[in-house]
Amino acid sequence: MDGGQCPGGISLVCCPKRNKFQTEPSDQSNVPGLQLLSQKYNGPQVTSRPLIALDALRDVISRVFQESNTETDRSNEIERKAADESLVLKKDSPGDLHQKFIKLRNSKLITKLAKDGNDFLAVATQVAKSRQLQENNDQQQGNQRGTCNKVTTTEADGTVVTGEECTNQEQQAPVSSRRRSFLPEIDFSQTDLATKCPGDPVCPANAARDPYRSYDGSCNNIKHTAWGKANTPYTRILPPDYEDGVSEIRKTGVTGRQLPNPRTVSLASVRWSERADAKSTVMLMQWGQFLDHDMSLAATTPMITPQGTSIDCCNRRLLSDPRFRHPACISVLLPDNDPFYARFNVGCMNLVRNAPSPPIGCRLRAREQLNQLTHFIDGSMIYGNDRDQAMSLREFRGGLLKSSRINGLEFLPFDARIGEGCILPTEGIRRGMRCFAAGDNRVNELTGLVTTHALFLREHNRVARLLWSLNPRWSDEKIYQEARRFVIAEIQHITYNEWLPLILGPIIMRDFRLELSQTNGGYSLDYDSETDPTIINEFAGAAYRLHSLVQGAFNFQTEDGQLIQQFKLRHIFNNPASLYRAGNYDGCIHSMINEPSQSLDNHFSEELTNHLFQDTNSSFGMDLVTINIQRGRDHGIPGYNYFRQACGLTKLRSFEQLDNVMVDGAGQVFSRLYAHVDDIDLFIAGNYEKKLKDAMVGPIFACIIGEQFRRLRAGDRYWFENGNQAGAFAPNQLSEIKRTSLARIICDNSETIERIQPLAFLRPTEWNPKVLCEKIPWADLRHWQAERVEQFDWDSFRGNREPAARRLDDSSSGNNSDLETIDDGLD
Repeated sequence: MDGGQCPGGISLVCCPKRNKFQTEPSDQSNVPGLQLLSQKYNGPQVTSRPLIALDALRDVISRVFQESNTETDRSNEIERKAADESLVLKKDSPGDLHQKFIKLRNSKLITKLAKDGNDFLAVATQVAKSRQLQENNDQQQGNQRGTCNKVTTTEADGTVVTGEECTNQEQQAPVSSRRRSFLPEIDFSQTDLATKCPGDPVCPANAARDPYRSYDGSCNNIKHTAWGKANTPYTRILPPDYEDGVSEIRKTGVTGRQLPNPRTVSLASVRWSERADAKSTVMLMQWGQFLDHDMSLAATTPMITPQGTSIDCCNRRLLSDPRFRHPACISVLLPDNDPFYARFNVGCMNLVRNAPSPPIGCRLRAREQLNQLTHFIDGSMIYGNDRDQAMSLREFRGGLLKSSRINGLEFLPFDARIGEGCILPTEGIRRGMRCFAAGDNRVNELTGLVTTHALFLREHNRVARLLWSLNPRWSDEKIYQEARRFVIAEIQHITYNEWLPLILGPIIMRDFRLELSQTNGGYSLDYDSETDPTIINEFAGAAYRLHSLVQGAFNFQTEDGQLIQQFKLRHIFNNPASLYRAGNYDGCIHSMINEPSQSLDNHFSEELTNHLFQDTNSSFGMDLVTINIQRGRDHGIPGYNYFRQACGLTKLRSFEQLDNVMVDGAGQVFSRLYAHVDDIDLFIAGNYEKKLKDAMVGPIFACIIGEQFRRLRAGDRYWFENGNQAGAFAPNQLSEIKRTSLARIICDNSETIERIQPLAFLRPTEWNPKVLCEKIPWADLRHWQAERVEQFDWDSFRGNREPAARRLDDSSSGNNSDLETIDDGLD
């Protein structure tokens, strides 16, 4: 934001000059871009291996295919037996609600991809074992022969003598050496596995000239057509650290000792309390989640019984009887003395592995997880991640998205699956309440998230109506695509101009080239067809899990801050019933732009650590910190210390050194949990880091997040600032987009909000004062007018809350039943 235009043009609103910023502590004064270090540091325990003979590889693949069918049959048999013997999750238990929440978008496709991914991993495991066995044999023979090393000594008279020193002593290899990668570089295109390799999408002949993005992210990069596509694997900063070097969940540390129980780590390192941030608003947290649902959703392993129920990985028979043990179960056993769960005689937290993906490029590699979403900032949480989903959300008239009416006002369309997608009170369902639908299935997760989705649905339809008024001869398709393109540009601009600088601070924004262009007429020249925008596993699996920002209670307020309603998170999680009450849409926005966000630190609300996915009839839920730690191990994410090295900082050699870079007492906390400083899980360590000055995260999370957002910008051919690509905005259009702000969108798409601070992610202050909405700049869409329109009344469209922009007549939507005020059933 430094040097950029402030929304509203108000002085003293933007960030201060860079020379006022310093990082803390001193060894973190500069965090260079990861792209500069990737060739210097290849991560922990990695060895390059020679090629394997093609005939031998084909033999391995043949055996794997036979065993794969047997393994699939075994898994199916386990699922059948589990259903027959009721070893399934109890309906509406925390585990059941968790599984429903992360339900696969396209279960048939994901099931196939997961099976193909497992076949590749089976081959990789066999190859790795054979290579490791060969190396071990070579090592043993070397030990038997004796090891000779060149030795140089200096005699007393100064003469230099060179000779050999040999020993016959057998040496025990360090335990950590077994996690080296023993995978050779193998191209499977000449083997039977080639049929399981996802091919690169074939782009239409006009792809390079198409001004509009594909729905699934394909063909954004004309050379690498699969980069960023939905249902493709994540990428990594460092090679993975799996227990067997290939696929098994990380269980032991570098000394060979077991890693601490994830719930034990959570109990010892996290404080069940909330600590408000002094500057930011709840909207900062909510935007982070809204954006996350645009970029990442790892596919879980399909393990559904024939009856459609999910296996209970915590069932005692399943845990103790190998016949029922499903390979995808990674449940966490809870300590007997757990201060919370022991009260309810709960000893296990249900968790399932995320599914593996077949590799892009058809080359051998360790396990990589599958992202169900497009990897770009492209509004997919609004518009969907494939053509079928996008079409299901469209009105096909006037470029509009489908909507419903609640209390006479435009809102999200209803989910046609009654009783699925979210939790609603029975009486509410009887009276017509429904879950909501959007481009991402998690739309109903938090009240603030639903409201943000509704805000941008209204914004799309507002823009579409205005474009139609300006260009009445445009087709429905043209209006829809232009409105979609405009809204995506707004999201990108708000993210990099208003939100990201608060998370990362000005130095990281500068060093990672994240600042929006202030030269070349506002255009960027940073697009690079060799920059891969794929979401980074360590970003999605650790650094971007900004869950300590979440508050434990959610309020609805009036404009002057008077409380309307308050709910604990457990009562509104995946339950949007409160938004059916008249006035609560604006009340939710008032709360999000006025109340403080929580800090990014080791303070987590108990609503997250004990009550996540809790049913209204239950007394306990799940622990998100425990889930995050176990999920990081499931993904093979290396320990925190390795990322210090990758980000250009010194690797720590002792627990005592943690206190130099983390909050006081970190060394003592982690020394009691982990056997070695290299073992500390990235997620929990990142929450302990001392923050960079004027940032909300420490250097390692800033490094990973900064690198991801650098790639998302430089690797997106449709980035809104690009001026030399198809679909580039005209100079006057780009200038108008850079006038947009979240505050303006709120003004245009709320009912009663008259005043707002220009920077909605920051609390109102003397330098960010609330002003009348008419003082907040707006984008002049007349620059999108392709034809002259007689007697066009611009003033009726540019201002705040024009009723024609959002109120619907009975024919305006295919999903338009008007639900008046309904008791939300939450009091």
